[in-house]
Amino acid sequence: MLIVKSFEDQAKAFMSNSGADAYVADIMATRDLLGWSILTAFLVGFVYLIVLKFLGGVVIWATIFGIVLGTIFGGYMLFDTSEKMTEPKDE
Repeated sequence: MLIVKSFEDQAKAFMSNSGADAYVADIMATRDLLGWSILTAFLVGFVYLIVLKFLGGVVIWATIFGIVLGTIFGGYMLFDTSEKMTEPKDE
């Protein structure tokens, strides 16, 4: 029992000096919100996997087209901006 008491004393000393007790208190104060957040994330992820099972090809092709069109649009915007910029005049 002496070892357990010693360990308990050291743990309490560590928790009170390191600020870890504040972290644990924050987690305990928000445990309901954390629980609902974890459950919601799990359910949304599960629904997303089901949607991907049926629409995986569409999602992949939409992503590819989105990347290509975004790159084209970004290149055009860079070109258009460079055309509008004026070079400094030598004085």
